[in-house]
Amino acid sequence: MATGLLKGIGDGGVIAAIPGADFTTPTKLRDAILYAASWLGTEPPFIQTVTVDGVLADTTKQAIYVSPAGGQGVTYGIAGIECTAQAINALTFTCTAIPDSDITVNISIQEATI
Repeated sequence: MATGLLKGIGDGGVIAAIPGADFTTPTKLRDAILYAASWLGTEPPFIQTVTVDGVLADTTKQAIYVSPAGGQGVTYGIAGIECTAQAINALTFTCTAIPDSDITVNISIQEATI
């Protein structure tokens, strides 16, 4: 007997639905702070890695979207901040100019299947 989220198979029967194939898995929402004092390097690109629970090292298993929180978009853009790498429970950011203030980023993590 199938359990959990079910789908009809056309003959009156049902089977278990497959996450990512039959329905979209929930998006995980996280945030992180890019501290002005935590950028590493003496010339661009400057680097900072932050802990983000739920991030996988395999880039084919998740779609990760990062955006600056609140009214920090201008500072984020001027600094040239980009999320450039992921690892287990971590995201690495680079920038071309170190911002004068801390920047909070919103992170959306969507599980993916190939």
